[in-house]
Amino acid sequence: MELQHWRHWQHPLVFNEDERSGLFCWGCREPAFGPSYSCMESDCDAYYYHHKSCAELPLGLHHPSHPNHPLILFSMYTYDGEEYDRFSKCDVCGEKSEEYSYCCYRCNFNIHIRCSSLSLTIQTEVHDHQLTRTWKLLKFTCDFCGKEGNLPYLCAQCDFGIHSRCAACPRILKVFRHNHPLHLTPSLEVHQSDSPICLLCVRKVDTLCLYYCSRCDFVAHLYCAMLPYNREYINLQELKEEQSTESKSEDLKLYQSFDSEICKVKKTTVGEDGTEIAIEIKHFSHEHDLKLTDEIPNNTKCNGVFRCATCDFVLDFKCATLPQTTWYNQHEHPFNLRYTLEDDSGEYYCEICEEERDPKQWFYYCAECSFPAHRDCILGENPNILGGMRGLNFISLAIFLVLTTLQEVWSHGDQPLSKIAIHKATVDLNHDAYVKASPTVLGLKEQATEWVTLEYSSPKPSADDWIGVFSPANFKCYQFANYSSPKYKDTGKGYLKLQLINQRLDFSFALFSSGLSNPKLVAVSNQVAFANPNAPVYPRLAQGKQWNEMTVTWTSGYGINEAGAFVEWGPKGGYQVHAPTGTLTFNQNSICGAPARTVGWRDPIFIHTSFLSELWPNAVYTYKLGHKLFNGTYVWSRQYQFRASPYPGQNSLQRVVIFGDMGKDEADGSNEYNNFQRGSLNTTRELIRDLKNIDLVLHIGDICYANGYISPWDQFTAQVEPIASTMPYMIVSYVDKGSFEEPMGRESLQKLWQKYKVDIAVYGHVHNYERTCPIYQTPVYTDVIEFLLQIKFLEFHYQDSSGLPTQGVDRLEHLDLQKLPCLTLPLALAVMKN
Repeated sequence: MELQHWRHWQHPLVFNEDERSGLFCWGCREPAFGPSYSCMESDCDAYYYHHKSCAELPLGLHHPSHPNHPLILFSMYTYDGEEYDRFSKCDVCGEKSEEYSYCCYRCNFNIHIRCSSLSLTIQTEVHDHQLTRTWKLLKFTCDFCGKEGNLPYLCAQCDFGIHSRCAACPRILKVFRHNHPLHLTPSLEVHQSDSPICLLCVRKVDTLCLYYCSRCDFVAHLYCAMLPYNREYINLQELKEEQSTESKSEDLKLYQSFDSEICKVKKTTVGEDGTEIAIEIKHFSHEHDLKLTDEIPNNTKCNGVFRCATCDFVLDFKCATLPQTTWYNQHEHPFNLRYTLEDDSGEYYCEICEEERDPKQWFYYCAECSFPAHRDCILGENPNILGGMRGLNFISLAIFLVLTTLQEVWSHGDQPLSKIAIHKATVDLNHDAYVKASPTVLGLKEQATEWVTLEYSSPKPSADDWIGVFSPANFKCYQFANYSSPKYKDTGKGYLKLQLINQRLDFSFALFSSGLSNPKLVAVSNQVAFANPNAPVYPRLAQGKQWNEMTVTWTSGYGINEAGAFVEWGPKGGYQVHAPTGTLTFNQNSICGAPARTVGWRDPIFIHTSFLSELWPNAVYTYKLGHKLFNGTYVWSRQYQFRASPYPGQNSLQRVVIFGDMGKDEADGSNEYNNFQRGSLNTTRELIRDLKNIDLVLHIGDICYANGYISPWDQFTAQVEPIASTMPYMIVSYVDKGSFEEPMGRESLQKLWQKYKVDIAVYGHVHNYERTCPIYQTPVYTDVIEFLLQIKFLEFHYQDSSGLPTQGVDRLEHLDLQKLPCLTLPLALAVMKN
């Protein structure tokens, strides 16, 4: 069954009875499961997934919320700028959304499709009675979230009014950022939570309804938990049954844990609800029973202590209820509560915050690792230390990596963490400050790179304020906010445009004050993520072992246990076939030493390689990268093309670009770590402009200066993708040590060239410029360096502090090839390094 859809008129959409890809529906922006339509054409750069109900929406309707005129179905993707802001906001719910909407162009009235299809009466999980929709604009305060709105659902029995969005909230849901289900709860006061911060958006929560995990004290705003990129769609019935069993088991564990640490000798009942409290306990730290009292020996009053009547031992309620054994999220072993430790060093430090600890105070200790830590650092009760804070869940891992390997970071001076005193970072959240990122979903057309706009504001702007970009495993880059918006210091408002690349994880943005030496976290943005973080990205071509072979290599987040990788390829406009692929799993154990295994590590990736053979000489081929998931779903990259090599001996000019020491840089101008060679953007820009005049690229050494950090490799492959995906991009690695000097240069290398009949020897990163490298059998140039200097486009120097080349870059078409030796492939080519 096919459907010709107005949003994608080029191809028909094909019906699928049981879609399981989970890719976002273009209509409602929810994951597409079950009956759906999608485009199956191979040359289509987007699949246009639609739920069946979204694909079959009427193109126009009369709606009771706007009875005067008919409403027309449209997509907000047809607008940008101010029109986008106007048409993405619904006049019924007041929210902005990227879903389809119905619009009245006469009145500028707009209603989301989900709001247009709301039932007149509903039964919800959040209220016991039936609720009735009113279609008259009626200002009200929602009894569920406490915020104002219009067009409420009302309860005729108990004067209850609620937003339609709040009415849709389930009692239990699951989010990606937490292991346990979250329960809808009316107030934090019910649970006496210590975490007044939503751990999804890292902003303060109010006392009205929210989602909460009592096992971990995890708090989330209603709407944050309901966002598509936060919410994990699972079988709720199974979840409820599982949760019921787990809660009973958990209650038992907690009860047993309490009795193993504090034995309640006597207890009493207080209050109308029959709450039991212990008035006499037996604690592991003291030999006698301890009685609850509000008086201590110096006759001062307190909120309650347990005191020994025999020997005046006093234990306050907080210490008495400390767990004897506990776990810390970023440590593999349990910690035991200790008050003594045999230590002859006389030095007492906390291994988490690296500050001194009082030897007279209780602390937590891991005996297996000899790892002592403050109680507050382990339990997360000190909100001022970023490493131990339970709030900022999305950056706590990044900070912990820094804290546990701080000396290691400092030893690598080219890493920006060595410039930022992140171990001193404190939380100073301000309700009036904000950072907003848009769009929130990237790569909807299979792009691996996309620009994001940040809007930020602070009531106390300073020249020291800066924006940090966080991706869960580690920092990506940072940028001083006032550099991009000169009036920020005066107005307190600014904006940035940053280019993000698909690195398999989502992003958040944080506004810091007080500079780099004493950073204070002021505000944190919403999360931004690519539609498919695991998508195949950054293909690179390389010449195969034979003249008529081509190798394709790319990376993705799909391992061999999740999907089968392949390349769909064939003559341009002709029949396409599938080529099998080998997959290499690249994890932390695949690399050696620090910082690659410590602060430089980011996430595991999968490297795929496929071989395309029996190519016709000079023929143009198209290809795209594919993954077939084990549920039968296909995931595709966009389509690329390349030209095959000529037949050996064929009279065909092959234009080769050879360079080294390029590095990488950020197109958005941000101060990103390992920020080497600003001029590399000029190199790639010129190569991209000259693609039609290039047949082969040789990159000889000093590739991206990653220096042990994973992230720059993704950034480098994204930077060269327009080149490497369309022609052979051959990389020669080397170690920048030593140099070829006498007598090796004159005696050994020349014999080597003669033995293998080398036509041209190309050197990269040679620090001595002696005439020791003759080109075999040619009297024109007796020195490779002289040869390279004649071909000006091969010479790039980045001596200028601005990052621009100090000498001009000539394009290939401007070269007089009659004055240069012709390169005819195949030829014997020696590529030399130090």
